[in-house]
Amino acid sequence: MEIKGIKINVVVLSMLIIVLAFFAGQHLFKLYNIEKPLTDELKSVKGVQDVKLLESGDKTDVSVKLSSDVDFYKRYHQLEKIASEKLGNELGKIIVNNEDNSLEEIYYQMHYYIFEGISTYRFSYMKNEIKEIAEKNNVSDYRVWVDEKAVYLKLNRGKTSYYKVIPRQGITVSFKAGGDSSG
Repeated sequence: MEIKGIKINVVVLSMLIIVLAFFAGQHLFKLYNIEKPLTDELKSVKGVQDVKLLESGDKTDVSVKLSSDVDFYKRYHQLEKIASEKLGNELGKIIVNNEDNSLEEIYYQMHYYIFEGISTYRFSYMKNEIKEIAEKNNVSDYRVWVDEKAVYLKLNRGKTSYYKVIPRQGITVSFKAGGDSSG
C-alpha cells in the first residue's frame, strides 16, 4: 500500500523498529549502568550473601540476604546509602530476607510491644518486653536499635537469623485531656 509514493508498510515497520530499539537501549542502559553496578557494590559489602532488585511500580525494592554475624543496624544503613546514591527517588524498600519461620513467630509476639514503644516513646519498656520474649523462646542473641526513622530488630538462633525494620513515621497517638480547666 502506498500513499503519494510512500510505502506505508515500510514506514510502519521502520517506526516499530525505532521504538523497539529505543526501549531495548533504555533497558540495557539501566541494566549495565545502574542495576549491575548496584548489585555488585551491594554484594561487596561485608555480610551480604545475596542481592536482588525487584521492580515495584515506579520504585525499585532491594532484597538482601545477610549472614547471621552481621551488625544489622550498621549494615542496613550502609546498604541504604549505597542504594539511595544509585537509585535516588526510584529506591523503594530495602527488604532483608529472613530464613526462619520460628523466629518470625517470635517477632510476631514482640511486634505488639514494638508498636506500643513507637507510639508511646517508651523504648526502655519495649526493650525489656523484647528481652523477656527472647529469653522465653531461647533466643540469646538479639539486638534492638532505635533511631529517628525506625526500630531495627535482629534475632539469631544458631545459624539462622531474622531481621526487621519497623518505620516510626505514620504511627501517631492522640491523648484526650479530661477535667475542667476553667478553675
